Amino acid sequence: MKPSLLFMLMRFHSYLQGLIHTN
Repeated sequence: MKPSLLFMLMRFHSYLQGLIHTN
């Protein structure tokens, strides 16, 4: 697994958490 993919996954997770926080 490439580090960039992991970073993107973490960013996506953070983005989802942000959406949940706004709701």
